Amino acid sequence: MKIGIKLFLIVFFFSSCKAQKSRVETKIQDCYNSHYTKSGNDIKKTIIEFEKILISKKLLKSNKGKDYIELLKKIERNEITELKISFKELDNMNSIRGKFSTEIYKCQQAVFNSKIYDTTTFDKLRIKIDSLVTLNQISSSSFAKSLLSTITTKDTKLDYYKLMVFRILNDYSFDLNNRFPTNLLKNKKTYQKEKYKNPFEIALNEKNEISVNGKIILVNQFKELIKIYEQKEKENSAIIFIANRKTTYKFYTDILDIINSGITELRKEYSKKEYNKEFENLEKTDKLMIEQKYPIRIIENEIKD
Repeated sequence: MKIGIKLFLIVFFFSSCKAQKSRVETKIQDCYNSHYTKSGNDIKKTIIEFEKILISKKLLKSNKGKDYIELLKKIERNEITELKISFKELDNMNSIRGKFSTEIYKCQQAVFNSKIYDTTTFDKLRIKIDSLVTLNQISSSSFAKSLLSTITTKDTKLDYYKLMVFRILNDYSFDLNNRFPTNLLKNKKTYQKEKYKNPFEIALNEKNEISVNGKIILVNQFKELIKIYEQKEKENSAIIFIANRKTTYKFYTDILDIINSGITELRKEYSKKEYNKEFENLEKTDKLMIEQKYPIRIIENEIKD
């Protein structure tokens, strides 16, 4: 089951490291560990079991810090092309966190408010993750990149960061096994660009990035660009959609949803302005006129390998 990297952004749930008692990561993990232990679990044994799985699959050579760094690099570069792995114990850990969320939160806030622990690395990573959220660029690859640019091999001795790597890899495995279906659009033909006067060409790549007319943009910019284009071209609009087989299917459908949402908003805005009515309440002929004025014309091109 995919756990969800976004959990990192709102909770802090990793473990302690005896060698680094002054680190805030150790203390905030202790807030969770006490409840994990009371529930009949052992965080150290859990980590060892996770490491055994990764070593058996040759994703880790050993439990040394440098091998964790190498694994993160592979995730960042999307070099792992086949992977079926699921750390089921992460579900149990999430369940315990949910059950004792109030107690854990209060404990962690007390740690932060004490201001006696080293938060240097923790704060750097939080800033980078906040930036990913703002830019809507959260993915296993981008998270691994942020982690690599923040931590050292010494940091990976902390159970906090070991568990973070496990979660990233768990999500990576989920995404990898939910890539774009190979049989989807198999009958689509390559479009003839000259057929359209001013097409809006969208391409998705293997990193789940989107480019418009050859230029990579941020996802949170996309809807506004769609609306600007549709307002300009209206009934002559044509959105050319080019996917990549390594694009995750979820990202593909998310982009289609944004296109539909943007054009639907235009239709509603026009209805309100011209008829002073909600689009849903218009007569059928008026609805049809607006739909023709702002068509959802998506031309799906052959998928790139």
